[in-house]
Amino acid sequence: MTPDGRDIPSGPTVSTIQEAMVMAMVAAGRGAMPLCVPTARRHARGDVVFV
Repeated sequence: MTPDGRDIPSGPTVSTIQEAMVMAMVAAGRGAMPLCVPTARRHARGDVVFV
């Protein structure tokens, strides 16, 4: 749920970065994936923001 109370719709489910090219899905605005800092740095892309 978002801070203003809206539901976040479920999307495709993935377990690994390689699975279903998750980074491309994230870049397209179709997904999100929590990552630790070393993994985020290893897979850095110009079209994906790590927060």
